[in-house]
Amino acid sequence: MNRFAFPRIMRSPFFLLIAALVLTSCTGAGSATTDDLRSDLRSAISLASETDLFISQIESSRLLPKFRTADADYLREEARRQAADARKSAGKSSDAKTFNLCAGQLEQLARELASIRTPSDKGTLAQARLQVATIRKTLLAAEAGQ
Repeated sequence: MNRFAFPRIMRSPFFLLIAALVLTSCTGAGSATTDDLRSDLRSAISLASETDLFISQIESSRLLPKFRTADADYLREEARRQAADARKSAGKSSDAKTFNLCAGQLEQLARELASIRTPSDKGTLAQARLQVATIRKTLLAAEAGQ
């Protein structure tokens, strides 16, 4: 018997098949795809739309102050989380510029949400609405470019 021979299990076709499956399942696991980018853009657009609806509710005085603060904080944290995910994906993608654009818009959205979380005048709300509309337009344009 050859002392350098592989054990019998390692020579079986079943073992080779499992090894091939494991190796192929690991390829590309760390890269962000075009589908990931589209998904990130859609989520960001949805969050911008939800923020616009939230501003409408504030303007119509339909929210209790505690709910306004809590909802603004929730939306702001979600924008920050999505921005961090997009920045992380940018490092793993050949489309880093668009991932970074998405992250930047989400960070801007988080700033707008911080500005409206407490009672503010109509001018502040109007300015926030314009900024959110601009963010949404920018994200829609980026999505259309995909």
